[in-house]
Amino acid sequence: MKTLLGIFLLLPLFAFPQFNYKKMSVSLGGGAAVPHMDVTDFSFEPVINGAFHYNITPYAAVGIDAEFGKLTGNYENSLEFENKFVAFAVDARLQAGQFTGRNASGFGAVLSKLYAGAGLGIIHSNAVSGPPGSVGEGEELPGAPEKPDPKLYKSSDVIVPVFAGANIPLMKELDLEILTLFINYRLNISFSDELDALATSASTSNDFFSTLSVGLRLNFGPKGPYFAGAYR
Repeated sequence: MKTLLGIFLLLPLFAFPQFNYKKMSVSLGGGAAVPHMDVTDFSFEPVINGAFHYNITPYAAVGIDAEFGKLTGNYENSLEFENKFVAFAVDARLQAGQFTGRNASGFGAVLSKLYAGAGLGIIHSNAVSGPPGSVGEGEELPGAPEKPDPKLYKSSDVIVPVFAGANIPLMKELDLEILTLFINYRLNISFSDELDALATSASTSNDFFSTLSVGLRLNFGPKGPYFAGAYR
């Protein structure tokens, strides 16, 4: 009897408070894309992204995402390129709140909103490069010299996206986070030197590009309970 009473008295020490979270999310955002390639000058070009994620916990998720945009730049004003791309990836994301707990304060509260992740995907490039004036769809003026034939690169290549950002809650329903503002920086590491259609024998590395975006994430679907370490 004393043993049962002792166990009963100790149970609260091993109990974790519970809160709920939505198990799925969709997001939509936009921002700018920047090439890190065989160019000396580049332009910031618009990019749109969207994603669907399954939330394993309130702070850990796996899902699929897509980016649509354009990359442009030139090499010492002698060559220029343009790449209209579409990229898809599967990824995993982990937010620091998994370790700081839900009720963190001060610096811990700020830290809890930060996340990082990585994935594996495919980019489909529609790239063209050539001397200035040969890239683009502008009309040729009467009497103007003919544009030289540009170099084309249309292919699909493997990319590894690595990203980091912050989730800022905007709307809650009781203890459920419904709407979140996200700020995301993403570096896309490719296994090709042709994303700018400028590959030469002097090229020493594959092409990268990065995107900086802001958007909204909507949590929806069935609710799930979360226990371990939630209120540290």
